[in-house]
Parts: sequence; C-alpha cells; structure tokens
Amino acid sequence: MVDSGVSAAYPIIKNYIESLGRSLNDLENILLTHSHPDHIGCAAKLKEKSGCQIWAHSPERRMIEETDLQFSVRPVPGFHTLVGGSVSIDQELFNNQEIYLEENLMMRVMHTPGHSAGSVSFRLSKDDALFTGDAILLPGEMPIYEQVDEYLLSLRKIDEVGAKILLSAWDEPKSGAEIPSILRASKNYIEQIDSAINTTCQNGKSDNPIDFCKQVLERLKLPVPLANPLLVKTFQAHLD
Repeated sequence: MVDSGVSAAYPIIKNYIESLGRSLNDLENILLTHSHPDHIGCAAKLKEKSGCQIWAHSPERRMIEETDLQFSVRPVPGFHTLVGGSVSIDQELFNNQEIYLEENLMMRVMHTPGHSAGSVSFRLSKDDALFTGDAILLPGEMPIYEQVDEYLLSLRKIDEVGAKILLSAWDEPKSGAEIPSILRASKNYIEQIDSAINTTCQNGKSDNPIDFCKQVLERLKLPVPLANPLLVKTFQAHLD
C-alpha cells in the first residue's frame, strides 16, 4: 500500500481489501510518500491489525515516530483526529532503491523533496505508473511546501521520468499528454505564487506574518480566511 490516509479511513481500507477477496493479514508493507497527517494517519492501526512493515525516507522518520513533535512544528487543525498515533519505521527508503514486491513486480523510489524534505515518489515498473504523493501542487490548491527550488526540481524530475500513468494524492489518475500538461500547470502556479509574493513585498509587506499571508492570498484570489502558520512558512520560503 502507498500511504495510509487519515485515521478515519481504516474501515474504508479494510472493506476495500476484503472486497478483493483478501484480508488485512495480506497487507505486508505500507510505503509512505511523506509524514503529513493525511498520508500517515491510519498507518499505526493498519500496522497493529496486520503486522505490516512501515517504509519511509529517513528525513521523515521523527515526524512519523513522534507525531506530537510533528503537531508542535505543524499545528494542522484537527491533527489528532487525522492521525491515529505514532508508528515506528521498519525500513528506511533511499533514492533509486528498488523494492521487489513479487516476481516481475518492482517499485523504484525517487526522492522528490519540496513539499517536505523527505518526500518520495514510487515508480511501479509493470504499468510504468508513478505515485507522487503531494509532489505536484495543483493550481488553486492551498500551497503547502517547505523548499521552492527543490519543489521545482522535483517537478522536472517527474517530467523527465516520462511515466505513462500519474497517481497523485489529490487528483484523478492522469495519463499520456495530460501528464506534462499538469506538470507545467503546477510549475506555473508556483511561479505565480512567487510573483504575488514579490509584488506584495514591493507594495508594502505587512510585518505581521498572518497579515502578510492574507495579502498574498488576496493577490492570488484564494480565500483570505484560510491564512495560517503553514501558509506563512510556504510564502516565507520564497523569501529565504
């Protein structure tokens, strides 16, 4: 399984696995793209119920194994409802690692940082499908990332891979010519954010971080009431 969803996803996942004629005992590994609540929230319970192993990139380890620490750093609203608790990492992932799921079925790890330092994508060899987690920011979404340059480099990496199927966390599956199109749209959106931040600074940036965030959101025509510390970090990353 790639990522685990939020804590409340447990019955949905269990029922789906059983609809395939399988059981939770057949779940061997959960490969985590990164440590954020909507990707690790159900991992602890799935591990408890199935005995599966948890795989993640080393920069994400502490935020997965110490979720209270993650909450102190990233106070996402409803965090403890989304996350069912800390879970230990059994295997660390690394860039270009080959994971053999079964005979003639291999997953390759690709480090795609930006959204978080240890974000990874997984390329499934059989279908040439790429699971990207949150490595591709869709236009109009709330922009949450830590490193602007790294995010743009990761978009380029994903483009150069030339996968036939793109599987992102917050989008329908994409294929063929749709893939380079969505990657260009993501790059353009990040550049639009950068332009909005620069214009805001030139026209009188507020010294109050939340007010600065609201100024940028207004320029982007995004809902101003959504200003929060995570967005402040995103916009600040363009100034660092």
